[in-house]
Amino acid sequence: MADGQRTPQPLDTPVKVGNLALVGLSGVLVLVCLLLFGQTVNFGFVRADDADLIAGNQAFLSELSNAPRVFLRSYFEVDGELSSLETYYRPLVVLSFMVDAQFNGGGQAVYHATNLILHAIVVVLLFGLTLRLGAGRYAAFGAALLFAVHPLTVQTVSWIVGRNDSLLAIFALLSLIGLDAAVRDKRAWGFWLHLVTFALALFTKETGIVLLPAYGLVVWLWYDRLAFYREVRWLPWGYFGAAGVWIAVRHFALAGGEVSATPGEALMIFARNLPQLFVYFGKAVFPVNLHVMPSVDPRALGLGVLAVGVLGVTLRRLPTRRMAFALSWFVLFLLPPLVVPNLPAYEHRTYVPLLGLA
Repeated sequence: MADGQRTPQPLDTPVKVGNLALVGLSGVLVLVCLLLFGQTVNFGFVRADDADLIAGNQAFLSELSNAPRVFLRSYFEVDGELSSLETYYRPLVVLSFMVDAQFNGGGQAVYHATNLILHAIVVVLLFGLTLRLGAGRYAAFGAALLFAVHPLTVQTVSWIVGRNDSLLAIFALLSLIGLDAAVRDKRAWGFWLHLVTFALALFTKETGIVLLPAYGLVVWLWYDRLAFYREVRWLPWGYFGAAGVWIAVRHFALAGGEVSATPGEALMIFARNLPQLFVYFGKAVFPVNLHVMPSVDPRALGLGVLAVGVLGVTLRRLPTRRMAFALSWFVLFLLPPLVVPNLPAYEHRTYVPLLGLA
């Protein structure tokens, strides 16, 4: 029966957890993050973007007066010089580097400590969101714990520049918490939190634009409330307004440096890179032979196909719509890089997608 002719299923009731239990379980999650990743505070630069963006950019980062300028320059602009990667625009990530540069003389430990804190925040927010979505306290705790210790998160936490994914995850989770409050109770704070954090996600990493279809999918597949956007007609305009401002400011900052392929070229690039999706599925379910840039070889592809089957069986306990949403979230956030030519299958990209499988 068509959605317009069916009665939506009632929303799951958010699980009520006492404040003491909530703080205690959240504290355990934070402690696990500290114990597992605390050693990264002693790590140095790995000379993969971080040496240029941070060590080689201290003159700019050390001056807080430069903060407004981070919104008017490329992510890879150092000392006024653009690299060949001038299409990247991530001002909030650069701003976070600038804040770190104010402490301990911009020492490496500060940057690594921030990465660790960001990961812990993501884990606690995931715990809170799963509780709001109706999971039991221990199921929610288990999901957050699994994400906290998953081997694929290592690169995002231990690689300073990897924080672009953890920052994006924070804003994505906060935005979903706001959307949950908006869908359930039409609460004003929910709408504001939802929209503001969507805008912040855009200014964190380009992949944030994928939140737009993700919102539609969560309203349809998870909440079964397609009428929501008809009832709150101004909300899509809020999305378009935030995205429009981001597009305009980004275009100005990059000074026409954006590189765009024709639809035909983009389709060909996408088709060539599509096997990477199976590699990511394989790494998520069978985190073995991890590598910054994994090979897209028959073994990796075979594990990926097997992983899809395992997920299909594992997620069968969920209603069909919710299983579809979990898998769609994982795939959606991996799609944008697939249209970029000659870009390896970096494993750190799986950080935000993994939230959907937790």
